[in-house]
Amino acid sequence: MSDIKYLNQISHQLSLFEKTLKRYKFRCPFCGDNKKHLTKTNGSVYEVNDKLVFKCYLCQKQGFGDLLELVNKNVFNEYMKEKYPQTKSNKKELLMEQERILALHQIEHQKRVSEFRKHLQKLNLSLKDKFLV
Repeated sequence: MSDIKYLNQISHQLSLFEKTLKRYKFRCPFCGDNKKHLTKTNGSVYEVNDKLVFKCYLCQKQGFGDLLELVNKNVFNEYMKEKYPQTKSNKKELLMEQERILALHQIEHQKRVSEFRKHLQKLNLSLKDKFLV
């Protein structure tokens, strides 16, 4: 399992990091964990189907990739390149790609609406006439 090497790379950056029998526990870097009890550790990483899973039992944050990204972006980028070698590892690039696809869908939708309006005009109807009950 390659995920463990990435956890080991960030373990020194996780407060009160400790390996137990079934999981790794530490103070959650997302919520800062329990403010009253400074030795409580609600952040956990455990194995599910040969993958590591992160969950905070206090703030309910989940996601091993999100944990890596918050704690160490360089380790996160290495992790993404290994896990998804054929895809973009940069979230900004992925977001830009999603926005481009959404824009294309919107353009296609506008074309369809325009064609539908032209069809209604040929029938001497408007969109309001068509959809009034």
